[in-house]
Amino acid sequence: MALIYFVNKLSPSLNLSRLVGLVFFPIFVWTALISIVAYAGLKLYNSVIASLPI
Repeated sequence: MALIYFVNKLSPSLNLSRLVGLVFFPIFVWTALISIVAYAGLKLYNSVIASLPI
């Protein structure tokens, strides 16, 4: 919600390419961060499961 307000206030002083970058950069960063954490968690889970005696 804050991003929408922020973009709405800055939109008169930004051209289209900067506006698109301002919107999609945080989305890209959060997606990358969540993907890295999920990948690390999955690798940790697989290593714990593989080390259990069967």
